[in-house]
Amino acid sequence: MYSPAHVVAAVVAALIAGCGNSTSGSTAGEAAAGKAKLSATQLDLKWNPNTDTITGYLVYYGRSSDDTPTLLSDISLDSPGFNPKTPSVSYIAERDLSLTTGDFVCFRLKAYARGLESAFSESTCGTII
Repeated sequence: MYSPAHVVAAVVAALIAGCGNSTSGSTAGEAAAGKAKLSATQLDLKWNPNTDTITGYLVYYGRSSDDTPTLLSDISLDSPGFNPKTPSVSYIAERDLSLTTGDFVCFRLKAYARGLESAFSESTCGTII
């Protein structure tokens, strides 16, 4: 496994539907905060690109900041439509995450390269409104 100094998971710092429950920082303090924004049921996650040589990101989610066990996406840097210079991904809360109004959700990322993964990023959480 890469140490955080070698592969830093990008941070998804949060603002979900204006709830103001946000977290910023990074595993090794190298990645700056991104943002999450909910409009109707569309959830857009954006983060600063990892500065190390990586091949992709893993997006996890769950119901609390320290419990994000569900792998939501494995995003290769060469995935169609993905821009590694401005990384982002979008989900529909109900369809993609089985979430409804009032549900609390948290996200974390890992970066990966050559079969190795970074530590988790900081969690970002909010309530679906």
